[in-house]
Amino acid sequence: MERIMKHDCALLIQDAANLDFAHHPSMKGLGRLDNLAQHGMPVHPTLAGSAAGAPLGWADHPMWARAAETFGRSNQRQRRPTAAKERQRRLTGPERALRRAPETGAAATIADSEADICDLCALPRREGGHILP
Repeated sequence: MERIMKHDCALLIQDAANLDFAHHPSMKGLGRLDNLAQHGMPVHPTLAGSAAGAPLGWADHPMWARAAETFGRSNQRQRRPTAAKERQRRLTGPERALRRAPETGAAATIADSEADICDLCALPRREGGHILP
């Protein structure tokens, strides 16, 4: 956090990934990933960087385990609000990361192609705050 505060501009780069522990049978209590053969934890980290491209550290790195009883319910996604979906992390991640960025400088959240959701683009932004989905 101290490194981020020393810069006038912070790049907040987020991307989702899966930590797959399917080949570690001693790991218990993890959730399902994309299919029944995979188990582990999804993670949605935000890496902070300077405008010059220097890595500054993690601004946010939530991990969770999916509940087994909700696996396979993707066909019901459209009926639920964003707050009840995993994609909510794409909204809360930038908010938490922006709280750690310098208040007086510019901060740009840069996300992967899965972040092209209306709710993210509609987030209120502080002065100097930008979102690039």
